[in-house]
Amino acid sequence: MVRTLGVSPLMRYPTASCLARRVAALGVTLASLAGPALPTVQAQLRAEVVATGLMRPLGVVADPIDPTVHYVLEQQGRIRIVRNGVLTPQDFLDFTGKVSTVGEGGLLGIAFAPDYATSRRLFVHLNNLAGDTVIARFKRSNDDPQRVDSASRFDFQWPSGDRFIHQLSGSHKGGQIAFGPEGYLYIGLGDGSSGDDPDNLAQNPDSLLGKMLRIDADVAG
Repeated sequence: MVRTLGVSPLMRYPTASCLARRVAALGVTLASLAGPALPTVQAQLRAEVVATGLMRPLGVVADPIDPTVHYVLEQQGRIRIVRNGVLTPQDFLDFTGKVSTVGEGGLLGIAFAPDYATSRRLFVHLNNLAGDTVIARFKRSNDDPQRVDSASRFDFQWPSGDRFIHQLSGSHKGGQIAFGPEGYLYIGLGDGSSGDDPDNLAQNPDSLLGKMLRIDADVAG
């Protein structure tokens, strides 16, 4: 037996005027929930020169233990010191002649360990002379808080066994590094390829390129 279901005689379709009244009521309800209109706020922004004399600066980071000091990354390899708005002649660290600045390479990132005040550890993201990515750890000098002990350098080793991440071209290097609230170091890497990532490295789970890496940087060595 096949049963057919009809429309109950109790069901009624609203008329156009009824719908109009309901839409109007809905509009009043939504307006009351939204609250009063907020006044337009005009942003008060202005440019201010903090320091001059820099060459191709890519980033700036405040000193975790001295708020009067900022470190500025120059692409060709120098980490410059700005104290109270004045660029000092002394470098915090100098990689000049040790980094590749081809395309988008160079000295790209710096991050201070969460316990920098006691461990004196900092981390740098750079491209070596072959253009490959290196994440290196250093320690601040014991004798001069505004200088890095270059002899303390330690390059991290990756699953390939190399102490660098191989890049395919001079483009799409990424660069930013920063510590997260849980204490891990985050490393932003580009796909290392040319336009539109023709090698699909960002989509390849076996490649470190085109990824946001998170590592435990608190290791011995």
